[in-house]
Amino acid sequence: MLDTGLIGAIVGSGVGVAGGAFGTWMSIRHSPPGPQRKLMVKASIACWIFVLSFVALVLFLPAPWKWWLWALYGPALLFFILSINRSFRNLSTAATPSTVE
Repeated sequence: MLDTGLIGAIVGSGVGVAGGAFGTWMSIRHSPPGPQRKLMVKASIACWIFVLSFVALVLFLPAPWKWWLWALYGPALLFFILSINRSFRNLSTAATPSTVE
């Protein structure tokens, strides 16, 4: 017989992955076509690999090491997000003609 905590973990994980997939799809769908969309696809793939690798390492590493991963995860994710935003902004400004004469 399944425990209610186990059912909650399975359902919660499923909802989280579905929400991440939906958010990824919407981010790609609402990106302008061309280089911005290509960047969004590459960034989405890299982010999914990064997050899934982190989850796998947290599940399979022994206790002292998995806690160090949490300390590295936040800054690494923040750096990734800021660098992708900077790249996207640079592509967006390069694609639009300048109005300054």
